[in-house]
Amino acid sequence: MRVARREQNPTSRVVQMNTDDFWSVELAVRMGPLVLGIEYDPIIETLQDHRVDTDRLSLSGAGKLSVPDIGTQLLFSEGRPRTLCQIDVQDERLRFGSLAVIGKRAHEIVGLFKVRRKDTLWCSLKNDGGTFDLAPKGNTAAHSRELLASGTIWIPSLGLGLTLRDGLIATVHLCNPTQAPRLGSGTWTKEQQI
Repeated sequence: MRVARREQNPTSRVVQMNTDDFWSVELAVRMGPLVLGIEYDPIIETLQDHRVDTDRLSLSGAGKLSVPDIGTQLLFSEGRPRTLCQIDVQDERLRFGSLAVIGKRAHEIVGLFKVRRKDTLWCSLKNDGGTFDLAPKGNTAAHSRELLASGTIWIPSLGLGLTLRDGLIATVHLCNPTQAPRLGSGTWTKEQQI
């Protein structure tokens, strides 16, 4: 019976796509009804339950599922069963509590978590399957400008990455802290916190 299964399935909270609950983040756990670690089929059912058009969605060989209706890319594990391992969001409706994230300056968001600079990491994402790639090394002002223009700052302990475009957050990356990058081109410096 579908109702009984919904009571047991943590992804099936009935939340409309255009509500704050759908876009609210619980770090290292979920974005609204999309829960990290849940298998592919229940994620598709959850999207359908929230009136997201899934008819044209297809999982790439690299485990990526782009969901244009919600400005989100879902990355699934390579092994079987395929489970949700990362959520990349560009939609302006995303919230940390009541605070909008997309379009904000990185220091506003990172400051919420009161993490030390040494607990942050500059690291970029490759376009082939969501694996991590090292950003260029260097401590120059030019390198800092480059990172602020198009880098990704991670707080690995929270499973949180923020990709910047011209100093503003363009994409939020959510994953389990154990799957966050551990190598990069350095930490967020005081000079970069503009």
